[in-house]
Amino acid sequence: MLKGVVRLILGRTFSDRLFAHEITRERLRLLSKAAVAGIVGKTVFCHLCGRPLARVLPVFRRGKIELWGMHMCIAKVDFDDRNTLRFSHVLAENCEALRRHDRP
Repeated sequence: MLKGVVRLILGRTFSDRLFAHEITRERLRLLSKAAVAGIVGKTVFCHLCGRPLARVLPVFRRGKIELWGMHMCIAKVDFDDRNTLRFSHVLAENCEALRRHDRP
């Protein structure tokens, strides 16, 4: 019953990740942050190909900025300038621009 409700509210991929392994306190904390980010967060896009990477929620805590939900994808982060971050895919199989660049 719980699995069905979680799957209905948060989606199949999130539900499968949640119930795939033993639920530890740390895992539950990370997945709950990702769930909150998935519901109220903003979508971050790859600056190379324009495809979505993840839904994230910036949270200011203890003098740091945490991006809740960013751990759900494999991404590279660079500074565009002093105030702007750029996110991009790491794996060429996920990014159309990197696939085109790797072809001979």
